[in-house]
Amino acid sequence: MLIKEIVAKKTWYNQIIHTTESQKRSLFTWMESIKRIGKGTGKQASKYRRLAQKEMENCKGVIPVWIMPLNKVIETIKLEDDLFDVVIVDESSQSDISAITVLLRGKRAVIVGDEWQISPEAIGKDNEMVENLIHRYLKEIPHSEWFDLKTSLYHTALRVFPSRLVLKEHFRCAPSIIDFSNNLCYSGEIIPLRCPEASDSFSPVVSAVKVENGLKDLSKNVNEEEAAAIVNKIVQCCSDEKYKNMTMGVISLLGEAQSELIENMLKESLGIEEMIRRRLICGDAYSFQGDERDIIFLSLVIAKNAKFTALTKESDIRRFNVAASRARNQMFLFHSVDIEDLNPKCVRSSLLSYCLDSEKKSLQYEKGNNLLVSGFKNDVLCALEKRGYKVKPNIKIGKYKIDFVIEGTYGRLAIDCCGEDTAFSSNWEENHNRRMTLQRVGWKFFILRESEFYYNPNNCIDKISHYLELNQG
Repeated sequence: MLIKEIVAKKTWYNQIIHTTESQKRSLFTWMESIKRIGKGTGKQASKYRRLAQKEMENCKGVIPVWIMPLNKVIETIKLEDDLFDVVIVDESSQSDISAITVLLRGKRAVIVGDEWQISPEAIGKDNEMVENLIHRYLKEIPHSEWFDLKTSLYHTALRVFPSRLVLKEHFRCAPSIIDFSNNLCYSGEIIPLRCPEASDSFSPVVSAVKVENGLKDLSKNVNEEEAAAIVNKIVQCCSDEKYKNMTMGVISLLGEAQSELIENMLKESLGIEEMIRRRLICGDAYSFQGDERDIIFLSLVIAKNAKFTALTKESDIRRFNVAASRARNQMFLFHSVDIEDLNPKCVRSSLLSYCLDSEKKSLQYEKGNNLLVSGFKNDVLCALEKRGYKVKPNIKIGKYKIDFVIEGTYGRLAIDCCGEDTAFSSNWEENHNRRMTLQRVGWKFFILRESEFYYNPNNCIDKISHYLELNQG
C-alpha cells in the first residue's frame, strides 16, 4: 500500500513539474468553460463549447488520463492528428452508434460491455428518418442496416471484431445473488469472487416476500399494497443496527410509475435526509445499469386481478438480468402472484422461483468438504481452536479454495498451509495466481509452512495472533 501511494505521488509530481504555465492557464480556462456550458441549453453554451475545444488542444497532454461522458468527449475534444494512445469505452452496451465517433480520437480502442445488459431503445426517435439517412449516405458501408439507434457500440464492435476477451470473474454481488444472472444469461461461466465479511452477511441473502392483498391498478402500472410493503420493510431495515450505513435501492420490474409511487411514500415515511444518506433511489432497471447498492428491493408489480403478458423477449431478459445483479449484500423480491400464476417461459417465473428457494442461497460462501486429509492441517486446526479462534476449514470461493478462514470482529484472515508435499510442487504458480486474485478482492493471507509449524507451533500461532491484532478494524 505504501509503495502504491509513493508511485502515485511521484507520478503526479513529475506531471506537475513538466506542466508549462501556458498549459496550466488552458486547463483552468477549460474547466471554467465546461462549468459555464452547464446543461448546454443556454444562449452562451455554443460559445463556451468552442472555447473549451480551443483550450483542450493546448492542455490535453497535461492530464495523462481523461475520464468523461460521451457527450463531453464530442463537445470538447476535436478530431485531429494528435490522437490518444488508447480510448476505453465503458458500458458500451448502453451507447448507441453515435459513440463510434469517440473511437476516431484514439490510435487503439478497448470496448467494454456486456451483451446481456440493456441496449439502446431509441425511444422517441424517428426510426423512419434514420432508415432514410442510412439508405442515402451509407450505401457502400458493409452491414449499414445495423447503423441504427437501437444497435449498441458493443454489438457493432462484436460484428466488426469478432474475437474478444471474456472477463468471467465477478466482484460485486454475494454469490447467492449473482447466481440467478449466471444461470439465466451466462451459462454458469461467471466466477463469483466476493465473499462478504461478517458485517456484510445476511441470511437469507435472497428473499421473496409475498404481498397477500396486492392488487394492480387497472389503469396504470402501480401496485399500492406492494409499494407499502416495500416502504415498511425499508423503514424497518433502516432502524435495524445490522443495516447501519447500508446503501439501498428500489427497482420496479414494470415501468417507472411504481418506483415513483414508492419514492413519494419513502419521502413521507423515511425522510429525504435519510434517503440521501442511504443513497436510496427508486427507478427501473435502466436507472440502475452500471450502478449498485448494498441492499436492493425489487417490485414485481403485477397481480392476479389484472391481465399481464409473459416476458420472454431478449430485451426482457436483459432488464431482469440488470435488476437482479445490482445488490451487493442482500436482495428482496416483493410479489403479489404465485409461481403457478406465471408462464414457465416468462422471466418473472425464473426470478420468483429462484428467490423462493432462499434457504439454499443463504450461505455467504460455499463450504467445501470439512474432512481434513492432511495431519498437518488437522494439527493447525486444533492449535487455532485451542486459542479460541472461530475457524472455518476448506472454504471454496468460486473455483478457488482456502485451507482455513479465521473470522471475527477484527475482520478475517485466510491461512494457506504449505506442507512438504506442496511447497515445491508444480502448483506453485497456480497457488500464487490464486492468492493474487483473492487479494484483489480484499483477502489477507497468512502462509503457514509445515516445517516452521512443527519446529515451534506456539510461535506460529503467536504470529497469526499478532497479524490479526495489527489488522483489527
